[in-house]
Amino acid sequence: EVFEIQTRAFDRLKNKLSVLLLSHPVTVIYPVIAEKRLIVIYEESGETSVRKSAKKGKPTDIFDELYKIRELLSFPMLKIKAVVMHVDETRIYEGTKSGRRPFQKPKNVTRMPTKLIEIIDITYPKSYLELIPKTLPSEFNSSDLAKAIGAGVTWSYFPAYIIGMIFAGITGFLAINILKGIIKRGRFGRLALYCW
Repeated sequence: EVFEIQTRAFDRLKNKLSVLLLSHPVTVIYPVIAEKRLIVIYEESGETSVRKSAKKGKPTDIFDELYKIRELLSFPMLKIKAVVMHVDETRIYEGTKSGRRPFQKPKNVTRMPTKLIEIIDITYPKSYLELIPKTLPSEFNSSDLAKAIGAGVTWSYFPAYIIGMIFAGITGFLAINILKGIIKRGRFGRLALYCW
């Protein structure tokens, strides 16, 4: 079995996966950094600062990446796992804090997992649906989905597309309209509604 750890840019895996999946089971591991502590060290003075990053990753972030390899999601030997964790990121800068230049890049960056929160198996169609918040109404649009998963309206297209494709294309559940897009015309033009 082949294991691939990929933090982003799943499109770079497309060619490799297309070959490997013909003969080998492949597990793609997607790290989700739910909490990150930033540790900054200045090499010359020894000054150190520690703070929490405001950016928090969510398991639903993976939909953007899955969209990039959507043609491969039906391969039976492909497994995908989202690993939710806390991480310490250490950035080492040359010089001193007061002498740091604007936009100066760190000399070295290391990331160390400090706590494993959850491993989510999103290999099977049902697990894709489980990533979508249950607070959504039975009919919802892209704006509703974006608010529920904490993404922009544009990015909410990816989970709707992926889940609809998984259920309609792989399991043949077209009849039950799981996230099947329905185009309606209203006050603001064409609106895509999705149904559970």
